[in-house]
Amino acid sequence: MGRVLAKEGLTDRQQGQVEVILQSGEMLHGLLNDLLDVSKIEAGKLTIEEGEVDLAEVARSSLATLSLMAAEKDVTVTLEIAPEAEGIFRGDPTRVRQIVNNLVSNALKFTSQGEIALKVSRPEGELRFAVRDTGIGISADKIGDLFQKFTQADPSITRRFGGTGLGLAISRELARLMGGDVSVESQEGIGSTFTVKLPLARLEGARSTLAVAEVEEAEFGDPGALRILVAEDNPVNQIVIQTILQQAGLNPVVVNDGQEAVNAWRESDWDLILMDAQMPVMDGLTATRAIRQEEARQGGHAPPSSP
Repeated sequence: MGRVLAKEGLTDRQQGQVEVILQSGEMLHGLLNDLLDVSKIEAGKLTIEEGEVDLAEVARSSLATLSLMAAEKDVTVTLEIAPEAEGIFRGDPTRVRQIVNNLVSNALKFTSQGEIALKVSRPEGELRFAVRDTGIGISADKIGDLFQKFTQADPSITRRFGGTGLGLAISRELARLMGGDVSVESQEGIGSTFTVKLPLARLEGARSTLAVAEVEEAEFGDPGALRILVAEDNPVNQIVIQTILQQAGLNPVVVNDGQEAVNAWRESDWDLILMDAQMPVMDGLTATRAIRQEEARQGGHAPPSSP
C-alpha cells in the first residue's frame, strides 16, 4: 500500500514521508528474514534444495539491482565473468542468490566512492564469486569477528550504516551447508574483498531458464474493459489488491471464498481469475480444479488463472 500511495499526487514532503515508511518496512522485512534464517540454522532445520544455479545470471541481476544506487553514490560497478563459469550448476538457486546479494549490498553500504568489482570464476572446477570494494575496510584485529552473529567490526558501524550483523554470518553458514565457504581480505581505509567458494557440479547440456525472453506487450485497449475476478477472504488483502488493480485502470470483482468464485464463474465470462489458495467454505485449489473440470466438460475457453 505504501508503494501504491507513492504513485499518487503527493507533495514533496509527503513523498519523503512515504519513502521513510517504505524503507523502514524493507529494513524490518530483512531483519525478520535474517532472524528466521538464524533460528533455522541453529535448530538444524535449514535445508539446501537441489536445483539449477546460473551464477553468471545471479551476478548480472545483482549488478542490475546495484547499479542505480551505486550511481547515486558516485561508485563505479564492474562485472567480470570467466567463460568457464558460464552455464548451469547443481545447487540451491535461492540460497546462492541470497549469499551474493548479501555481499553486494554490504559492499555498497560501506563504499561511498570508488569502485565495486564483481568477479565470477571457476578455478580448478570450483565456482568462485568475489566482491571487491574500495570502502572503509576492516582492521586486522576485527576481521575475526566479522562472521559472528549480531557482531559488527565496530559499534560505530551500526550507528553510521545500520544493520544487525547477521548477513555475513548467514552467508557463511549457507555456503558451508553447500560444501563451500566465505572468506575475506581487507585493509582499513582501502577496501575489502569477500570471496565465496562453492563446489557445485556443472549440469552438462542444461540451458538457463532465467534468460530474459522477448515478450510482446498485449494490446488490450481499455484496461477497464477487462473482466477480472478476485477470490480473496482476507479483508485487508481485498483492499490491497483492489487498490493496486484500480490504479492500473482495472475494475475487479471480489468474492470471499472459492465457492463464490465458482458461482461467479458460472454466471459470467472472465478474462482473468486471481484465486487465493487458502479460503473458507472452498479453498482456491479446489475451486480452480472445479472450474477447469467443468470447462473441460463444456469444451469452453479457459480464462487465465493465478493462485
